[in-house]
Parts: sequence; C-alpha cells; structure tokens
Amino acid sequence: MEASFTSTIATNVREGDTITFDDPRYDVVIDRITYGEHTIGLHGNNDTYSLFLRPTDTIRVKTPEPVHAPVARELVMTKSAYEAIHPDYRSVWTTERTDWAGWDSIRHQYMGMRTLMTQGCLWVEGMGLTITA
Repeated sequence: MEASFTSTIATNVREGDTITFDDPRYDVVIDRITYGEHTIGLHGNNDTYSLFLRPTDTIRVKTPEPVHAPVARELVMTKSAYEAIHPDYRSVWTTERTDWAGWDSIRHQYMGMRTLMTQGCLWVEGMGLTITA
C-alpha cells in the first residue's frame, strides 16, 4: 500500500496513521487517540508508545492511501433503472463550465446529458453512461 508523508497538526491525526521519523525503524502506527483538556494523546505499537501534544502542535505522519475498487469503463442501464435511482444521485447536466479551458468546443458533450454519481464516479451520458429504453 502506497502512502504519502504530510506535516499536520495533532488534531488531524487519525487511528491508522503512522508517525514518521528520519529512521523508519522508529515509525509508530497510531492505535488509539485520547483527548485531554489541552492535550491529544497518540498511542501506538500496542500501547508501548505514547506521545502527548497540544492540538496545534505539528507532527509528520504517513497516511495510508485509500483502497478503491476499479471503476468500470462503461455503465449500461435501462431508463427505468436510471429513474429508480434517488434524484440526489442522478440529474441532467445544466451547468455552464466556462472555467474549463475549451468549454465552447466540448459543451455539446455535457449540456442536456443525463448524469449519474455512483461509487465516487460521475458518469455522463454519451461518455461511458448508456441509458437504454
């Protein structure tokens, strides 16, 4: 699993994050977090390591990258299946995206097309989303 290093304040550290040091042998995976009146306790390595910080203290952590299932390249569904999806997740594209470079040349691919949000992916009719009769 790939990970990225970040300097963050103590209040942003989560269970599963790794406190990193110059020597990776001393890295500590956070198992538990406790909160005091003016401190945050970061506990790791099966409670053999504890570090107490003020909420605004900076610390270097390694956050695991989330694991995502592969996304399909095409989604085909019937009109009735599309309409059965809650309206919060489906719509018709009506937003003019003048902030996109070259919007005038691709506008026809988006405007008036049905859209669907599923598994963190925005599907647009004609660009991977096909709705059949």
